[in-house]
Amino acid sequence: MTRTSTPLPPGPRGIAALRSLERLRVDLLDELARLHAAHGDICMVAGAGQRLVVLWEPRDVEQVFIRDSQLVRKGFAYRRARRLLGNGLITSDGAFHLRQRRMLQPCLQPRRLTPYGEVMIEETDRTLASWPTAGEIDIERDLGRLGLAVIGRTLFDRDLSADATGVYDAVEVARRQFVGSLAPLAPLAQRLPLPSTLAFRRARHTLRGVVEAAIDARDGRDEKALREAPDLLSLLLTARDEDDAPMPRRQLVDEALTNLLAGHDTIANTLTWTSWLLANHPEIADRLAAEADAVLGGPAGRTPTVEDVASLPYARAVFLETLRLYPQCYSMTRTTLEPIDLPSGTRLERGWEVLIPQWSIHRDARWWPDPERFDPARFLDAPGCPRSAPADSDELPRLAFFAFGAGRRVCIGQAYSMMEGVLVLARLAQRVRLTPAADGTGAHPHAMFTLWPGPVRLHVETRA
Repeated sequence: MTRTSTPLPPGPRGIAALRSLERLRVDLLDELARLHAAHGDICMVAGAGQRLVVLWEPRDVEQVFIRDSQLVRKGFAYRRARRLLGNGLITSDGAFHLRQRRMLQPCLQPRRLTPYGEVMIEETDRTLASWPTAGEIDIERDLGRLGLAVIGRTLFDRDLSADATGVYDAVEVARRQFVGSLAPLAPLAQRLPLPSTLAFRRARHTLRGVVEAAIDARDGRDEKALREAPDLLSLLLTARDEDDAPMPRRQLVDEALTNLLAGHDTIANTLTWTSWLLANHPEIADRLAAEADAVLGGPAGRTPTVEDVASLPYARAVFLETLRLYPQCYSMTRTTLEPIDLPSGTRLERGWEVLIPQWSIHRDARWWPDPERFDPARFLDAPGCPRSAPADSDELPRLAFFAFGAGRRVCIGQAYSMMEGVLVLARLAQRVRLTPAADGTGAHPHAMFTLWPGPVRLHVETRA
């Protein structure tokens, strides 16, 4: 075991540590709360040669994510995720990640997003047309297919509705398998012909097959035609690094698959969480509908456009407050490459695994008064960030909210996600009202590849 010149942070050791590590794998959110209550803002779970440090203090998190970001690499959870995503932007590291990010960044510039906004509204209207004027709907399934339809057209310029069931089922398998992949013996089990392993391989084959088919469909197109195409994949095919070299085929598949899953699963889950929250907070739903009516002219008014996003601050606040309560990236892991001295006085030694729990930090009463309450007004004071002075605090720490990550690894698709969230919420609020289902089927957080709400049914009624 690594020896340090400073005391180790408090936390479980030995057998207790092994039990805690297993609980973190299968019941992460509850175990985080237990560790924080027992040990404070920094805790080390040390056993069987493993040293996992959990940080809850935003200034310590800022040191790792921003000030000393060059001294860490992606943690073990991301390394296990490569089995599905390959070496795409989410899982890659170091100079290679920086090269890929520079290649991909121009593809998501704001000027390129306007056509995507039109697609988002068209697919939302298609979903609305499939709903009854009054009745119960499977909101998690429907918004999942909406997210898949949007990413299919914006990423591939392709209608994935014919493949929706297969792709949706494959995402479901991959989501569930991720938790199992974090088990200590998972790499060994993944070499065996177990039912779970075979199901994962089929799911991965399905998802990569969608990407491969989309790339093959572009064979023979010249660069001018690709640059003028509306979809992200065509732009990826024209992307060049500093040496004017394109992405190799395998890397192109990894990046496109990363975009497919990140652009579908995260937004679909967040919109489901938001819909469930609005159904259970009618006063907030009424305010959202009033904003949509004022901007768009009521339930029978005009269709929202990308230009309307700036005029829908409450829709934006609703979306951000959902991400505070239910961040899709609910925790992150990093591995230290060199020692890091934290503002709290603790030294992280080389080779330690660091877990940073957005879920817990976003619900910390020191930064968020009445933290469990759904209150979009928290995000109305400033155009780009939450209010600067919550109760009993002179200043909100920089990383008290970081649903899209932070520093050099901040989500490259943040503007795309915010635009989709605001437009879809405004359109739904303009056209329908959601209330809880008669059977009480509600959302519950499942810490998988993303924060899945589980199956959710709501009652929908068309607004007159």
